Amino acid sequence: MINYIQQLLPRIREYNSRLDKRELFVDKLFTLLQPNNEVHQYTFNRDGRLFLAINGVTTEGKWELLATGQLLINRGKNDIITLDFDFLHPDVLIMKLGGTVDNPFIIYRSDIIKDGNVLNFLKKFDAINKGEKIYELPNLIIYESELNDLILDENGKPFNGELTSPAEVLSYSLSVKHIYVLENGVIKAELYEVSYPYGFDDYVVVRQVDKYKITINDKLVISKSFLNSKKPDSQVTFAHKVFQFNEDYAITNIKNDGSGTVLIIVGVSIMALCIVLIMLAKNSAASSTSSDSYNVDSVSVEVVPADSTTTRAAADSMAY
Repeated sequence: MINYIQQLLPRIREYNSRLDKRELFVDKLFTLLQPNNEVHQYTFNRDGRLFLAINGVTTEGKWELLATGQLLINRGKNDIITLDFDFLHPDVLIMKLGGTVDNPFIIYRSDIIKDGNVLNFLKKFDAINKGEKIYELPNLIIYESELNDLILDENGKPFNGELTSPAEVLSYSLSVKHIYVLENGVIKAELYEVSYPYGFDDYVVVRQVDKYKITINDKLVISKSFLNSKKPDSQVTFAHKVFQFNEDYAITNIKNDGSGTVLIIVGVSIMALCIVLIMLAKNSAASSTSSDSYNVDSVSVEVVPADSTTTRAAADSMAY
């Protein structure tokens, strides 16, 4: 693993932590990554004391951050080393023995990287920063850009099995994992595992060929309750469809559950009711306007008396 981490270093150096070096390791417990089964744990106290535990047996030493930027570790009994920092991360520190190139000194926080797989941790960190998709083997992570090559396992042999990507959100309620099936290190098939809501707090996972829809021969994979309570040759309803499956949980038949039809009927009924209400409102408005225009009783007429001079002049003109 240490060799693989050294190969990864050029990719991740640009993401070195900008935090003060001292604050990255002071008052934290770190485990030394090494090929044998011995567990070396380092605790750097803020007062300069160093506690080194080897398989639980603890000795006290000293540490100091030198003006040169190197870390000096005094493990007692004239066991003093200086370390050059190569990569800084709050959970992983990669260093080298002072002045050397091929003697890595890698310590990590075992409370964060619980499985001790520092390589996978760093690959995930790198992929997140670069926006690159990754696929997981049992003990190894593969970049998407590496899929064109022969895929080897952690022992350097052609991989047989499945490469699985971390789950990603497909929609508001669906998540999906992308899977490649490999034989002798070569991709032979491509599948998707999609999680569908089932009930209030359950889910059904379907291993399907098409990322966006379920088809015949796709397989039900898991449900927290359903697969433990149903018998083969049964059926399950989710995603507005009824799925029948056989003893291998392969889907044999798909039909609508009727909820879509009900929704359409309800929708059409609501639309029809809205149209009727709108027409009634228009008719009522039209009737009100007609009444205001032609109701004679509501119109008052004022008779203005004619001026006497005007009346006499009109009479004289009529006499001629």
